[in-house]
Amino acid sequence: MKNMKKIQIACEIALPVVLFGLLVGCGKGEGDSKSGKAVVLPATTGALSYITISPAASSVAACTPLQLTATAHYADGSTDPNVAFQWGVDVGSAGRAVVGASGVVTGLVSGLAEIDGWAGSTAYASAVLNITSVAPIAISGPASAVSGSSAVFSATASCAAVSAVADVSHLATWTSSDSRVASMLAANPITFTAPGTFATSAVGSANITAAVSGVSAMATLQVR
Repeated sequence: MKNMKKIQIACEIALPVVLFGLLVGCGKGEGDSKSGKAVVLPATTGALSYITISPAASSVAACTPLQLTATAHYADGSTDPNVAFQWGVDVGSAGRAVVGASGVVTGLVSGLAEIDGWAGSTAYASAVLNITSVAPIAISGPASAVSGSSAVFSATASCAAVSAVADVSHLATWTSSDSRVASMLAANPITFTAPGTFATSAVGSANITAAVSGVSAMATLQVR
């Protein structure tokens, strides 16, 4: 009986101490240990379900910037329009448009361009841009080449006003004004033959032209 009373007294003393410790511990977990201010958890505490991009489809003329907005949707029904998002142009639309880190997309070549975005490693969404015109085209390459060698040219579409530029060599139709001097080689990734490659076979000059959706640029190649 004496031992039972001792245990009862010990419990009566220890219980308030334990409860006090728990309360203090909980208080520290909910507040800031330095300032004492409560830590407010964000509303988006649920698991990320999916992402939407707005506008999901639109038509714009070349060189006309369009702001895309990404919104995260969470399992608890909340949304976040300021989600960290990574933007990119789908590989099948390369050259037709460019998109910046903030989601501003600029069309360069007429046709449909798919703009993709990711939040984290799993959430993905896309938007489709219908580009109704073509930006100015420029061509660059060697001014001269030795007969029997190859000369590689490239074409770019650019919008100087908004600092948008993309390589469109793969979208261009390449021609030579004199195939005896310089003849176009078919692009072939296996042989590492890039679009805009010409084989030179005779001394003379030829005008190399790149045309993209009706807009063209020209450069002169002198073969010696």
